[in-house]
Amino acid sequence: MIGKRTAIDIFSKIYYKYNQLNPIRVIFITKLGGEMEKQIVLEHDFGFRDGASSVMEGVIDRIDPDIKVKLLTPHVAAFDHQEGAFLLLTNYWHFRKGTVFIAVVDPGVGTDRKILLVQTENYCFVGPDNGILGPVMEAEKIERIIALNNLKTREAVWKLTKDDYFLRPSSDVFEGRDIYCPAAALYIQGVTDLGEEIKLDELKKLSFVPRPVQDNSMGCEVIFIDDYGNLLLSCTEQDLNEFAGGQECAIAFKDQIIPHISKTYANAEIGELIAVFGGDFEHPIRGDFLEIAINEGNAARTFKMKKGDKVIIEK
Repeated sequence: MIGKRTAIDIFSKIYYKYNQLNPIRVIFITKLGGEMEKQIVLEHDFGFRDGASSVMEGVIDRIDPDIKVKLLTPHVAAFDHQEGAFLLLTNYWHFRKGTVFIAVVDPGVGTDRKILLVQTENYCFVGPDNGILGPVMEAEKIERIIALNNLKTREAVWKLTKDDYFLRPSSDVFEGRDIYCPAAALYIQGVTDLGEEIKLDELKKLSFVPRPVQDNSMGCEVIFIDDYGNLLLSCTEQDLNEFAGGQECAIAFKDQIIPHISKTYANAEIGELIAVFGGDFEHPIRGDFLEIAINEGNAARTFKMKKGDKVIIEK
């Protein structure tokens, strides 16, 4: 006898295979499992102080109270779309398939830059065309990309809800509330006419990749600093394997050299510099990102390192 969860999974796969529907918008109603939960995850740089994060949740709730809203992080560094891209890339794939992500780190808010809705085989992403969605689009199989139309989105949400709240003019400085959230909620409802379909090569690019320096060395940079002061580098396990072919590598920055990569922080003495592949930050395809750390210390503060600083890997 198969279990309840297994039966639902089998039914889901069969249903997806024989129905040309986007799995994000399909709600299964079965005797085994009931209604499949609809889910939106928010990432932004607003923080919590002014209530903007909760207001975005409230707008989604006005459109469909059955959508569960979760928060990936409200603490992306202000205006730093590269950091937003990194945190989205290393976290999104831990959520169940069908999740819709809204990424709002958008210094160009209110300008003519595009707002994108990206439908992939497994997920959906809404965000500005400033590179924040670039790395996840590299990792996922893209099915289509829509440049959202503000007027179409506002008209569609009013037709769906008949809520006069959505007749008010949209803000040029808070499009996360007035465009991103309604578009994501509408998409879950099955509304697809929200803008113009565009091609990937029309979009801003952003990638986290190391660069060859010489035959025996590879250059990368600090792309994120976590709360412990660990330095995350633009080099994954697969990048290192392709470069070194299993050879032991040293990591050099400023006047420091780390002779090899260790398994975990405790392989170093307290206060000692170390390099590890940190499982907190993992590419969905290429493995963990390499990090420089001090065991029970703060590498960024100790060595006065910041995002964008260069690091050399030598074999």
